[in-house]
Amino acid sequence: MRQVMFKILIVVAVIMVSGVGVSTPATERRNTDSPSAAANSKLFLTTRAGETAKAIPDAAVTLTCDPDNGSHPHATKACNRLREVDGDFTKLDRDTDIMCPALWAPITVTAHGTWQGHPIDWQRTYANACELRASTYPIFAF
Repeated sequence: MRQVMFKILIVVAVIMVSGVGVSTPATERRNTDSPSAAANSKLFLTTRAGETAKAIPDAAVTLTCDPDNGSHPHATKACNRLREVDGDFTKLDRDTDIMCPALWAPITVTAHGTWQGHPIDWQRTYANACELRASTYPIFAF
């Protein structure tokens, strides 16, 4: 049953990333002067407990920026954070004000899709949920 649900989720994600979006309230949308970026900033984000992303993810969302929408619960905030680093996940700075325990409870996250026309295929494993939040909030806050 879980594999069937995952396959349905993948199909929905592919549809979302390919341009057939889900409407969100106007209060969560962001208008820009660059309409060409809208069609080229679409991501499929996943999280999974453990050190690998090869198995079925625990959670997955779509994120489209400019206008900000998708199934991500904080689309505008996530898009704003990605704009700060021009869509480069490797440039996300860790919030040094957040103190995390030295606990090994790994979480693997992935991002696949495009950012302003450039392909994104990124994966990283964080030591625990606190480290993930300190490094990527609100992108993987779903």
